[in-house]
Amino acid sequence: MFTQLDPVVRLHVVDKGSAHAIGVIERGQDQDLIWVAAIEATGEIVSVPSPHVRLLLGGAAEETAAPLPRTYEQVDRVA
Repeated sequence: MFTQLDPVVRLHVVDKGSAHAIGVIERGQDQDLIWVAAIEATGEIVSVPSPHVRLLLGGAAEETAAPLPRTYEQVDRVA
């Protein structure tokens, strides 16, 4: 079952960096949740199992409700 998150949740994805979770996929009691997230640095949309996700804490409560990251076209590329 897919659940859209509103507001989005700020996360850290292991080996990818800061992200905004836009949804979760639940596949049953015996399996990890799958987080659907937009990586802030690249705009990449990834699906990540729970063991590879960490909640970003701190800052004001309204940070959790921040808009999604910049669009892919606006992301500066690092050569």
